[in-house]
Amino acid sequence: MSTLTPVSHHSDIQSALACYASVEADPADRATASLQVLLQDIYREPDKAIAWEASSLTGDGFPVEFAFTTADNSLRYTCEISTPLTAPKERLTLALQRLKKLCAAMPPAALLAQLKQIQASSDSPMSLQYGTWVSGRHSLTGDSYKLYIEVPDGAEKTVPGQLKSLHIPYPKLANRAVQLRMLGYNLTSQQLEPYFKVEQLEAYHLPRLMAPCGLSDRAASLHRYLEQQYGYALPGKLPGDSVGFSYTLSPAGTPQIFTLFLSARVFWGGDASIRRRFIASATAQGWDASVYTHLTRPLDARNTWATDHGLVGFSLLPNGAIIPSIGVRPPVTEPHQ
Repeated sequence: MSTLTPVSHHSDIQSALACYASVEADPADRATASLQVLLQDIYREPDKAIAWEASSLTGDGFPVEFAFTTADNSLRYTCEISTPLTAPKERLTLALQRLKKLCAAMPPAALLAQLKQIQASSDSPMSLQYGTWVSGRHSLTGDSYKLYIEVPDGAEKTVPGQLKSLHIPYPKLANRAVQLRMLGYNLTSQQLEPYFKVEQLEAYHLPRLMAPCGLSDRAASLHRYLEQQYGYALPGKLPGDSVGFSYTLSPAGTPQIFTLFLSARVFWGGDASIRRRFIASATAQGWDASVYTHLTRPLDARNTWATDHGLVGFSLLPNGAIIPSIGVRPPVTEPHQ
């Protein structure tokens, strides 16, 4: 049974951590302590609306999202590093201050300078919405953290030298605009992961997007998998007005993993349907879905348009394996005092 030490986390967060603790208490204890450090500004904010309802991370503004992937059973989350009262451009520095208390590895000074220059590349005060998010991953073997650095619109034109020096691949489509939206940096593995957005993506675009990873010949396989998961043929446009994708780069800058991101709501329907479909997809790969199943049980009959699930991802590995993942705002338990 769980040995999770009670703390003053928001009840929805605490409920999620307890689900993990019922299986593996030690990673849940470490996540509990880490989130206390990362969310300290939010816990200090007396205005509930500012603290708990103003984030762009989730549909209802909650500042924490938990994530699941069939790649492993680590406890994963992404969170805001402060409230909207902290300017987005200030949050990268603040995130590093918090992470120094949790992680020995820090980004190299040269990389950090480049990231800050990219964020400062637009003169518009509205160019950034959230600035920086932080994610944590806690397992029996240890902890790791990742920065998600927002990229302002037009950075590929204003700071092309920085993106080139970071080995950011920038795919071009003849009839669609490809927009760089975010850069992920794993402090432990030192891997960068650029995230892009494309509107009205067609199935025939996939080979071009997958080319930087050398996976163009796997586009048909990924497309068939998407049709299987969707439940219908997808001869033309992929579901949703916009689609995201990313490349996980090696420390040397070589693209290795291609991930496609779709709105779980658009792809699978309401929370109840999303939950059922993800469990089926995950268990078909032999993944233990018990924590996800327990955490999302309050959603098993919820079919509203607004969902607690966010994005569903499908990662294509170099060996051809396809790994599904999903993000979910911890279901509401009771009003937080």
